[in-house]
Amino acid sequence: MSDDRSLVRRVAWREVFPWLALLRAFRMAVSPTVLLVATLGVFVSSLGWQVAPYLFLTKEQQTRLVQASTFTARSDVATTPAPSLAGQTPPAIGKYFPAELSGLDEPFFELSEPVGKLLSYQITINETAYYLFGFLWSLAVWAFVGGFITRRAVVQTAIEDTPGLVETAQFAFRRWLWYFLAPLYPLLGVLILLLLHVPLGWLMRIDIGVAVAGFAWIFVLLVGVAAAWLLIGTLLGWPLMWGALSAEREGDAFEAFSRSFSYIYSRPLHYLFYAVVAALLGALGFALAFMFVQVLFDFGLWAVSWGAGRARVDQIRELMETGQASQPLGSGVALLSFWRNVVQTFLNGYVFAYFWSAVGIIYLLLRYDSDEKEMDEIYLPDDEPATGPPQRPPTPSVPAGPSTVVEPPSDTITAKPQPGAGE
Repeated sequence: MSDDRSLVRRVAWREVFPWLALLRAFRMAVSPTVLLVATLGVFVSSLGWQVAPYLFLTKEQQTRLVQASTFTARSDVATTPAPSLAGQTPPAIGKYFPAELSGLDEPFFELSEPVGKLLSYQITINETAYYLFGFLWSLAVWAFVGGFITRRAVVQTAIEDTPGLVETAQFAFRRWLWYFLAPLYPLLGVLILLLLHVPLGWLMRIDIGVAVAGFAWIFVLLVGVAAAWLLIGTLLGWPLMWGALSAEREGDAFEAFSRSFSYIYSRPLHYLFYAVVAALLGALGFALAFMFVQVLFDFGLWAVSWGAGRARVDQIRELMETGQASQPLGSGVALLSFWRNVVQTFLNGYVFAYFWSAVGIIYLLLRYDSDEKEMDEIYLPDDEPATGPPQRPPTPSVPAGPSTVVEPPSDTITAKPQPGAGE
């Protein structure tokens, strides 16, 4: 008696749970190529923020600068009371994210914070110039670096193969302008809506103007609806613009803007779920990366302590923290601090490498949920159809030789005479 029962021999878990693709983000982030590119992005981005205070801020403001982040060395003005975006995260959303460093929300707020400061009415003119310069500088840097990493992430996720370094760099370079302009399009709309309110602000300089503004405030609220739609969509969806530009054939700023806004407002819970999963996985990945860096540096101190002694190594570690040592000991301590900072920079690079890798995967997941497009449907230059009129295949040449005339067949059939006939 035959048994017709089918046996389940294998379950395609990634088809059942597509979000398992986020497990690949850690492996992508620790790739030497991606890690090096992200680290260079952190270094170049920090240069702009270190120069900006000397260009736009007064001496008094420069002396009161505090480090606002350990990732891009971006400084914040201590006297500015404008609240941070991270501090304004709704508790109902923030409690789902891990309290530890995850490599997802830290880069997100780090790159979004300048826009939040620019939206505050409490900053001065020179502080506005400071944040605007830093924002545009960071945007220019991460337009290429983020484009490079997200392109690599979507290709690896789609075809499970690593694209070439030169090929990926050329792709990011060709679309650099769209990476740069995509987040600016909705912000330009916000700026236009803001300028519409300037005459009303002039009127409110007098007491009677405040009363007039109170009657006209309904129009301010109506315009504010459009502004809120643009601002929320931009602040939450700007990372998805990189994913759209890295995955789609028609990669331009308008498509990146429209797709990101569409996914944000049509699948907000899906977006939150993928972000939470990526943050939880990122916290575990960052713990492993931090442990590796810690062991890497401590191993060197432990090894030399066998010759220098514990007391001498403790003294050197203390001097590395204080930075106060006489020569020639001070030069050696400075070099040791330099190498420690190099290792720390690579750790910061990993954070951004994980962020952009996760962004590329999250975009493919949201596109799958909204447009029902498979995750392997991405733009590849090899699939580009040939342009121009179709070419006719060459006619094979006939070698020259004596011409042969072939008689056409006759319509008259002549019988062959038989032997002896007519004799």
